[in-house]
Amino acid sequence: MSGAAKVFGIGLSRTGTTSLTRALEHLGYKTVHYPHDPVTLAELSGGVFRLSVLDAFDAVTDITVAPYYPQLDSAYPGSKFVLTVRNIEQWLVSMAEHFDRLGPHLQQHPEMRPFTDFICAAVYGTQAFDRERMKWVYETHVQNVRSFFRGRPDNLLEVDICSGSGWAELCSFLGRPMPDMTFPFLNRGKNDRPGDNKMQGQRGGE
Repeated sequence: MSGAAKVFGIGLSRTGTTSLTRALEHLGYKTVHYPHDPVTLAELSGGVFRLSVLDAFDAVTDITVAPYYPQLDSAYPGSKFVLTVRNIEQWLVSMAEHFDRLGPHLQQHPEMRPFTDFICAAVYGTQAFDRERMKWVYETHVQNVRSFFRGRPDNLLEVDICSGSGWAELCSFLGRPMPDMTFPFLNRGKNDRPGDNKMQGQRGGE
């Protein structure tokens, strides 16, 4: 695909961003999940929002782009934004588990620490799990995205993949035919209860 318009998955961590990534790939979008390379770090921290990574990709998902949707909307006119949401209590449980795993993961992959420290500070205002802070961040992010895109249904899709939404919503929004396959439900947690709408092949994921 070519042109300035892109697809941005601007949901927070643990809201189905990995599943969204795989779904976009199945729909023909060359998609990158959580790019954390030094160039992207330098660009975002320097206030550059025409991202080099998007020279090679059609879509970006996860918190790399989540806090920058107003600037990305300006830098890439006509782009599509997908806000993945989730039951907040389930999300908080998943985030606590996520941050428990994050420290050991960064010890094994120290090259990821500079970007991860930066983006966690930018998105969550903390590099450790804090329930009240996380709850505030989630609610504020969703409210702000809704407000920014109010009256622009062609540019924003809000979707709860973890509760079973999938191909029907995404393909309608992107103007793509629904694949003859089950929606990819990845990184599924014990609290997730995806829908079983077999007619639409809808499943959910992280």
